[in-house]
Amino acid sequence: MIRFRVRAKPCSGRVSIWALAQGANQAVAARLCGADVVMVANVGNDLFGQATVDNFTKIGIDASRVRIVDGVSSGVAPIFVEPTARTASLS
Repeated sequence: MIRFRVRAKPCSGRVSIWALAQGANQAVAARLCGADVVMVANVGNDLFGQATVDNFTKIGIDASRVRIVDGVSSGVAPIFVEPTARTASLS
């Protein structure tokens, strides 16, 4: 069952796609601190999988060992951030 907490009024904004779950979050933080980082992972052959690889590469993480796998979906957790920094997520 998917529940979505909805605010009373519609909003608009921009969409950013980032892979920032446990291991990826630590990899990005280490890279932003100046460490050389190599990510080893599997992602699905979908929009989110390729975006994950692209984002790693864009910030200087070696994503050559991230494998894109056919027939599976990348795990995602959409988080919406309002201009006030209040967040909402799908659960």
